[in-house]
Amino acid sequence: MNNSLKLKNKKKGTPCLQPYKFGGKEYDEMHGLNWSDFIARFYSGIIPAFMTMDTLAEKDYSASPYAYCRNNPMRYVDPTGMELLLFKNGVYVDSQDDVKKEVTGYNQRSTINKDGSEEFTGADRFSFNDIELDRASLESKDMTLNFMSQDQIKDIIDDSEVNKTNVFNRWSYAAVESNDLNERGKGNMDYKKYLPGTLAETMYVIKGVGYNAPDAGNYLWGYGMGAMGFTSIMDRTGTHLNAWWSAKESNGERSSNSNAILRWFENRSWTGDSAADQRAIQRGLNDSGSYWKSKRNSIKRLWK
Repeated sequence: MNNSLKLKNKKKGTPCLQPYKFGGKEYDEMHGLNWSDFIARFYSGIIPAFMTMDTLAEKDYSASPYAYCRNNPMRYVDPTGMELLLFKNGVYVDSQDDVKKEVTGYNQRSTINKDGSEEFTGADRFSFNDIELDRASLESKDMTLNFMSQDQIKDIIDDSEVNKTNVFNRWSYAAVESNDLNERGKGNMDYKKYLPGTLAETMYVIKGVGYNAPDAGNYLWGYGMGAMGFTSIMDRTGTHLNAWWSAKESNGERSSNSNAILRWFENRSWTGDSAADQRAIQRGLNDSGSYWKSKRNSIKRLWK
């Protein structure tokens, strides 16, 4: 039976088929298949059940290879067909693996009532900025989640005083204040110091993306640069130059070679900034708002 919803084609006035149905997945009717394509597996709404095995079922023998969300779809979801890391109140619980390379997170929020029963109060869905680096710490529960609000971000940006700069002095301000070790400044734009909690033990979730502490600092730095009216090209160039010049030294890898020339070369990092750092900075820059608005405000501050 043809269960697809018929829609009217506005251009030709003829009916067309709507193939995306349950779960937003494509309903495949070819040769009478009548299954929903959940990317990793096919689902039959008639039984209802998955018709093919989880290709990574051997990772967990306690769950049926045909199960969806460990047979508990009331508590867990897998809306994108990606691998899903499950958290409760910021602490890792479990994972659902369906061979996709991408990884997303799902955090359930709950409270304990006076009678001792648990009440679920909501959930948060998010992605990761650098899951390859952070996964082991999350799964071992050495790292927990901290969801930061936009009000917190705004307060941090205000505390860094980037909104007091203008179109001219913003250059020197960024150069001096971006490193807490720079004796000429106060480290106002070394944003890790503003982050709550223990840095090594916390993943900061900001606007739907989870960052480790250094990357959260990069996100906030990009946000601060955007607030001063800098462009993404300026940011990328500056961070790459900084990485080329001092990345090894700032990570405690300073060479002590007796030859001054060799020592200089050994202390340089020639690979530039990492892709994860650049992603975090670019997201912060994008979230800071309109470039032209920031630029206009930077010029206005000249006359204050």
